[in-house]
Amino acid sequence: MASIRPFRGTRFNPGSFNDLAPVIAPPYDVISDAMRDVLIGQSQHNIVQIDFGAEQSGDGASSNRYTRAAALFREWRADEVLVDDPSPTLTIYAQDYALPDGRAITRAGIFAAVELMALGPKGVMPHERTFDGPKADRLNLTRATNANFSAIFALYADPEERVNALIAEQMKSSPPTMKGRTGDGILHRAWVVDDPAFIEGVRSALADKALYIADGHHRAASAARTRQELRARKGPGEWDRFLGVAFPHDQVQILAYNRVVRDLGGASSSEFLSRLRERFPVAPGPAIPGHRGNVSMYLEGQWYTIEMGESAPALPVAERLDVNRLQESVLTPILGIGDVRTDRRIDFVGGARGTAALERTAMEHYVVTGQPPVAFSLFPVSVDDLLAISDEGGIMPPKSTWFEPKLRDGLLSHVF
Repeated sequence: MASIRPFRGTRFNPGSFNDLAPVIAPPYDVISDAMRDVLIGQSQHNIVQIDFGAEQSGDGASSNRYTRAAALFREWRADEVLVDDPSPTLTIYAQDYALPDGRAITRAGIFAAVELMALGPKGVMPHERTFDGPKADRLNLTRATNANFSAIFALYADPEERVNALIAEQMKSSPPTMKGRTGDGILHRAWVVDDPAFIEGVRSALADKALYIADGHHRAASAARTRQELRARKGPGEWDRFLGVAFPHDQVQILAYNRVVRDLGGASSSEFLSRLRERFPVAPGPAIPGHRGNVSMYLEGQWYTIEMGESAPALPVAERLDVNRLQESVLTPILGIGDVRTDRRIDFVGGARGTAALERTAMEHYVVTGQPPVAFSLFPVSVDDLLAISDEGGIMPPKSTWFEPKLRDGLLSHVF
C-alpha cells in the first residue's frame, strides 16, 4: 500500500507573498509558449521559470533551461523568495470553484512525500503509458535542481471519510497559511500543518489504501528513475519519495478529452464516410455528448452519430472505453493515426469547452489546409473506470482523461 510522509517543504515566503496567484502556474504539460509569457508577466518570480523555462538559441550541454532553472532556484532560496519549512509538515490544498451551472464546489487534498517503493499494483497505481520525451524533460530538471516542483496528482478511495474529517476540522480551526485567486476565478488555499496528531491521523487513515495516479505519469516515471540513480550512489534518502498531492476520488471529475484530426488522410469526405459505415451505423444528427457507445462526429459542417453500441462486458475495462474503441476502430485503421502523442495530424480539446470548441478548431484547420478535418466528441472516462483499469493493471490510450480545475504548481516544492 502507498505510504506518505511529512517533509520539510520549500515554498514562497509567506511574509513576502500575501497573494499566491501571480507566482503559481498550471502543470507544465498544459503550458504553451504564449501562456508562459503571460505567467512571467504576472510576476518575475512565477514558478514557471523554474518548472518549465523557455529554450533559448545557443542552448547546449553547459547552458540550457535546466541549468538556468537550477541557478534561479538557488538564487531564490538565497534571497528568501523561497523558504524551507522549519519542520516536517503536511500541506492541505483546497480549490474553491464554480461548476457551469453555478454550484460552488470545494475539493481538498493533501500534499505529502509519497514513497516510490510502492509504485505499482496495490501501491501507487498507474493507468497510462509513458513516453521518452516527457520523461527525459522531467528527469533532466530533477537532476539539475535536486527537487520536484510539479506534484503527481493522485486519488484515493476513502468511503469512511476519515481523511476528509481530519482535513475539514483543520480547515475550520485555522485560516489558510497562503492563498490566491487565479484569473480563471479559482481560489487556491494552503494550510501548512505540523501538528503530530493530524499528521499521524492522515498517515494512519491512508496506510491501507492505494493511491491512483490521475495526472503525472511522466513525473512519477522520472521520479522512479531519479530514485534508482541516487540510491545507487548514495543509498536511501529523500529521493526515495516524490512530491504528490492526493484527493478523495469522489471530489474529482474527469472530463472528455476530445479529438480533431486535421485531414482525412487523402480520402474525400464521402470515401471516409463509406469506410466508416462499413464498421458502424453512422447517421446525421445533433451532437450528443454524454452518451456512452455513441460518438459524435463533426465533418464538413455536419454532426453525425457513430453508433458503436455496447461493448462486451467480459472485456477489460480499458478496452470498453469509447476513447479506446475510437482509436482501435477509426483513428488507426481508417485515418492512419497511430501514436497520438507524436502524430502532428491530431489535436485535442479537453475540458468543458463543449462541441463549439471542436467546430472552431476544425474550421481553423480547414482555413489553413483547405482539406476537410474531422472532430470527435467522446463520452468521458469515469473515476470508477480509472480505478478499475488501474486495479486490472490496464493501460488507457494517451490523452484519455482531462481534469478540471487544474492543480497549480508553486504552492510547494520537494527538495532532496
